[in-house]
This record gives sequence, structure tokens and C-alpha cells, in this order.
Amino acid sequence: TPDIYEQSFNSLNFNITKTMGKHFKIRFAARNILNDRKEQTYTFKDQQYDFQSFTLGQSFSLSIKYTL
Repeated sequence: TPDIYEQSFNSLNFNITKTMGKHFKIRFAARNILNDRKEQTYTFKDQQYDFQSFTLGQSFSLSIKYTL
């Protein structure tokens, strides 16, 4: 059975937090903005084959924090 290797992929994350007044904070976050494909490959008889290929998807979040 040949070894399976995970290939490198690009990922870009972004976070920003804004303080509003004394008590409020707003935070926005984005993960995996590029949504690059993850690939796992193996080599058999000097030929490279895909074992598995998928995208993780993007995620976005917005939160509001109130401190007493």
C-alpha cells in the first residue's frame, strides 16, 4: 500500500475588533477566505494519483460583547 501525502494549501483568515464606548466591543472574523482545495495524493509506479480532494468552506462570524 503506498503512503498518502497531504499537499500544502493556502488559507487566509481575518479578524477585526472595534471598541464602541466603554462597554461594547464588536468583532468580525472570516476564516479560510481563499477556500483553497485540500488534496491528498499517493505515488504508484512513478505516477501521482489523487486519493482525496475537497474544500473546507468559508466561515464568517459577527459578535457583540457587553462588559459590565
